[in-house]
Amino acid sequence: GASTGYALDLTRAVADAALIMVSVPLREADRVLREILFLKPSGVVADICSLKSPVLETLQAGVAQGLRVTSCPPMFGPGVDFLAGRNILLCECGCPEATGRLREVFRETSALLPELPVERHDELVSYLLGASHLLNLLFAGVLAGSGFPFSRLEQLGSTTFHHQAAVSRDVSRENPELYYDIQALNHHRDQLLERFRTALHELEQAIVEARPERFRELMRVGNDYFQKQA
Repeated sequence: GASTGYALDLTRAVADAALIMVSVPLREADRVLREILFLKPSGVVADICSLKSPVLETLQAGVAQGLRVTSCPPMFGPGVDFLAGRNILLCECGCPEATGRLREVFRETSALLPELPVERHDELVSYLLGASHLLNLLFAGVLAGSGFPFSRLEQLGSTTFHHQAAVSRDVSRENPELYYDIQALNHHRDQLLERFRTALHELEQAIVEARPERFRELMRVGNDYFQKQA
């Protein structure tokens, strides 16, 4: 409808809406989506959840009922003012019409709109969010346990230290509940944690066992990965 402001009645709001964007805490997302889809909206329904594991079955059930359902998680937080160069993932749930409608909505912005099947989302996000969050929380935890005040380390820090500390500080200030859910609710979490343990063990062995050639090899593997084009 043409009205503005807050709607206190979900049924009326859903009936009037051409586009319904679901933005709620991850642990509430499935319940809210079910309530909305139960009302059989004619508009496009899209969630912006950081994970699809908690809502995947409901999204696919909505499509199976003939509803226009899709998903568009942004790869940035609410503090972003401009969309230039920012990724909004368009996760196809089985209704190309709904995904196409979202592409039209965001086409006039400067956002990047890569598309992927919703089933692959969480596996990729385990690295895009899970790994980067975890690494920076580990770095912050190591510094916090060092016994040195951060002001002193910052005063003496190298270029690499300053870069890493800046990212870790930003991560440490984020919403702990959301960041916990991104780690804990992802069905790929155990695989990610095992990769961290393996990577640390390999580096530890190379260092403790005085194997510089192995250390060089591990660095080369990383460098080759970043250089390789898909």
